Amino acid sequence: MSCVYSGCNARPKKTMKLIQNQWNAFVLQVKSNQKNLEYECRLIPHRKIPLCEYDAWRNIWRWRRENRKVQVFERKDCDTPEADTWSNYVSYVIVVTRKTWVMNTQKKCSELRTEQAYYVSNKCFTAQEYEHIIRSHWGIENQLHCVRDVSMQEDKSRIRRKPEKFFFLRTRALNIMRGYWVTNIAKTMDESHLSLEYLLKSYWWLF
Repeated sequence: MSCVYSGCNARPKKTMKLIQNQWNAFVLQVKSNQKNLEYECRLIPHRKIPLCEYDAWRNIWRWRRENRKVQVFERKDCDTPEADTWSNYVSYVIVVTRKTWVMNTQKKCSELRTEQAYYVSNKCFTAQEYEHIIRSHWGIENQLHCVRDVSMQEDKSRIRRKPEKFFFLRTRALNIMRGYWVTNIAKTMDESHLSLEYLLKSYWWLF
């Protein structure tokens, strides 16, 4: 069984049905565009006992500590008015509560920030497995999609003729820089734009 995950807003029911018909699993983040489903997800933690829980602690750097609590709830016998709408597609609701302690250098004390995200799935995994799936996706999001959108300004592109060709070129350029263990894509692109000597010295074999 393969696992399909998306960090975007929950997909329409037709797409969920297609994933299920292919015997695949999905984990989709619920956002404000699915109002009924989001409302139900917010109510479930107050009405049901979680099937399992998992706490993950991370020391991000010296003055920041993070806790992610993952709770898995079953949607079966859910008594909300919106339950019937999604009953054929969504079987489990995953609630991720993220607490971050960040040092406030002015006040000389730690400040607590709390965020809560909701995910839905058609297959049952453990809370630890869900945490791994969600974190793995955001690793891809930060290292690939965010770089393409921000550093390469893909969202601002006005290319309308054969845009897939330029998509391939951006991917190829990103793969080359990753292959050379480049950690700061934006800085490397700026240096390459401003200095032909730097570009020829670093990537001479391309020419």
